[in-house]
Amino acid sequence: MNSTHEAKRNNHKKLAMCIYIDEGYPIIHFVNYHKGKFVDNTLGEWITQVDCYFIKWVKQKEMFTIEKIFTAFSLELRKNLNWWTRLTSEYGG
Repeated sequence: MNSTHEAKRNNHKKLAMCIYIDEGYPIIHFVNYHKGKFVDNTLGEWITQVDCYFIKWVKQKEMFTIEKIFTAFSLELRKNLNWWTRLTSEYGG
């Protein structure tokens, strides 16, 4: 929501949807993109401590549905995790 708020407030045209790995688990993350630069308004400098992998662009018109985008990708991602990871994740099996 931080990234979406910043993008809407400053009329950014898109957000980068990414994942990074935290303690062995994939985390969905959104990074602001404006005028050719990526700015992380959630993790800030902590983003330099993880490898972040680009998934897709979220266009300006999609930003008000960011929760649906997050949930849909989360479900898709979970389907591709092995059974042990799904069982032991904080989200349950």
